[in-house]
Amino acid sequence: MNRIKLAYIGGGSKAWAHVFMNDLAQTEGLSGEIALNDIHLASARRNQAIGNR
Repeated sequence: MNRIKLAYIGGGSKAWAHVFMNDLAQTEGLSGEIALNDIHLASARRNQAIGNR
């Protein structure tokens, strides 16, 4: 299994983060960690919730 550590800053739209994390979750043989950073705390928390699902 390939293990990665991925960081993204901002993320733009709610739709982009959801699609991106969904694609990662469906990739076979891939595991790892995503680090989120956004100057807008509500957006960072929303992306965190998406990622935790």
